[in-house]
Amino acid sequence: MTRTFIRLCLPLLLSIALSGCGEKSIGSIFPLPGLFGDGLAYDVAIEGDMPGDLKDLLKDSSLLLTQRREAPPGQAALTRRIAADLDGFRTVLRSEGYYAADVEATVDDKADPIRIVLTVAPGPRYRLNTYAIAYVGGRDNVASLPDSARPFGARDGMPARGEDVVAIETALLTQLGQTGRPLATVVERQANVDHDTRSMTVVLRVDPGPPVTFGVLAIGGLNKVKPDYIRAIVGWREGEIFDQRKLEEIRRDLANTGLFQAVRVTPGDTAAPDNRLPVSVTLEESKHRTLAAGVNYSTAEGVGGELSWEHRNLFGRGERLHLSAEASEVRQQGTASLRKPNFRSRNQTLVLTTAARRQTTDAYDERTGETYAGLERKLSETWTLAGGVSADYSQIHEATGDSSFVVFGLPLNVSRDTTRDFLDPKNGTRLSASVTPYYATLENTVTFARIELSGSIYHPIGKEQRLVPAIRARLGSIMGAETLEIPANKRFYAGGGGSVRGYSYQSAGPLDLFGDPVGGRSVAETGFDLRWRATDTIGFVPFVEGGTVFDSTIPDFKTDMFWAAGIGLRYFTIAGPIRLDVAWPLNRRPEIDADYHVYVSLGQAF
Repeated sequence: MTRTFIRLCLPLLLSIALSGCGEKSIGSIFPLPGLFGDGLAYDVAIEGDMPGDLKDLLKDSSLLLTQRREAPPGQAALTRRIAADLDGFRTVLRSEGYYAADVEATVDDKADPIRIVLTVAPGPRYRLNTYAIAYVGGRDNVASLPDSARPFGARDGMPARGEDVVAIETALLTQLGQTGRPLATVVERQANVDHDTRSMTVVLRVDPGPPVTFGVLAIGGLNKVKPDYIRAIVGWREGEIFDQRKLEEIRRDLANTGLFQAVRVTPGDTAAPDNRLPVSVTLEESKHRTLAAGVNYSTAEGVGGELSWEHRNLFGRGERLHLSAEASEVRQQGTASLRKPNFRSRNQTLVLTTAARRQTTDAYDERTGETYAGLERKLSETWTLAGGVSADYSQIHEATGDSSFVVFGLPLNVSRDTTRDFLDPKNGTRLSASVTPYYATLENTVTFARIELSGSIYHPIGKEQRLVPAIRARLGSIMGAETLEIPANKRFYAGGGGSVRGYSYQSAGPLDLFGDPVGGRSVAETGFDLRWRATDTIGFVPFVEGGTVFDSTIPDFKTDMFWAAGIGLRYFTIAGPIRLDVAWPLNRRPEIDADYHVYVSLGQAF
């Protein structure tokens, strides 16, 4: 009985003792009945004259706020929570440069719920006086190392924020790692606060380690991939000055090959006697073959499907063979392509493609065989340059008659892509510019050049990126020949999925006397999506698109464009969003355009 009584009264006795420590620490005595309920309900407020961003930091660190829904079971638990907030606030304030801050808590236990006020007087913000760098360890060539912290963000009089002080240190070590000193370490960081001058002085003592160069490259974990393929990707040679950035580059490049499910690039802990630092690359190969299938549907083109098979390591050096067959009511095509990376040079890919296509549309019927051989060159992480030679043989039937062509081309393309998701881009841009001179011969001989520019922008709104406005545009021009001289399958067309939804495939443009699309020598298109991800799996996309083709070589914007509007439903899967769009033509031509069109496929429209 005595032990039970003591166990029940001990929290109350403890709170009475703590209450005598003064209002700064806790405040008032809490009511006994709360000990036997479902927990102590309370309201909390943070008061004081302080910047808004500082108040936000305090709110984020407050246990009283973040754990408010979990009511403390009794007085002692609430006391600990308040004490933790007081200590946490002081830590946050010091980290933001407020070293003379005063924090106190007052509690109104007569209110229901209990009223807690945390009062903060941040005081003056201390400033950085000096940030000195001192090298220790008796190393050679330290005179060439940076002796000022200014290049790394230090400024006299800047706020003495702990995060900024550490960021300067990190930036210095990063710079050393990129200039032959990857073994550099911080021996000591002295941060002295002077309350009289309200300033901080920092002295960073750094052991820079020995100057090193790249040493032996050890490769482990390979099964079917050849070691010389890995060495071809490596962007350094033994004896070059060590640069930590090149380790990040090879890690990214190896991951992007699609050949490995795990990539680890690790420098050695110590340098060899000749100051060469070994590097180990440990890999875990993934499966190199993929079989894929997909279906799509639109009211204009009917049901379509695609079956593909890919081998990403055909001869052991990342050669990628891709075979695909696609079919719909208007189009059937088989394609084989081979990509050989690091051809003659790092970041350069040999591309060989051949395809056979049969297409039946309102504009023309075609049977085409085509080949292409070219090179792709990665200019940077986002820029790519591609060029090559193409040859096509086509048999074409259109309203003006039948014709056959052999067309030789010299396509050149430059593109920039800063997006990270091919099927569902949420931020970044895509830009592409291409120029292709053509020489067509057989029944008729004609030369012309096709120029095309396209781009899209994705700009998320909010941290969670659940609302993404997306805009695209396309311009094209064909110069050197009249419209009807150009093979029908090389002209520009607009309309359909991937162009102007709401109109039949190729129909958003001039028509002949039979109501069939003629195509044109120039094109202009634009589109706007407002992509809203309502839940983790469901999204909605209202959109507007417009475009047309012109008989002239330059788009004539005085001509009315064909506009359409629609609404889309997205179901998000691991593979990408499944898209269902319904679009209505706003410039509907009676007897020509349908009332609406439906599109179903994988991935966003652009």
